Amino acid sequence: MADEKQKIQQPQPRQYLVDSEQLKDMMKYLMTRPYGEVFSLMNQISQLKPFNPGGDKDVGKKWYQ
Repeated sequence: MADEKQKIQQPQPRQYLVDSEQLKDMMKYLMTRPYGEVFSLMNQISQLKPFNPGGDKDVGKKWYQ
């Protein structure tokens, strides 16, 4: 019975592509809400990594000299 539970695989979480304008709109909305309600969600959004199909490093980062 215990072996059976280990063999059951959990479904993979869905992944979504969100463009920068949608992300900006979400953050704008969340900034209008009380801090305690949105702090953890805003933190998670701020840690999202840019989609990188080619495997190049530093995609989406702007470098200024």
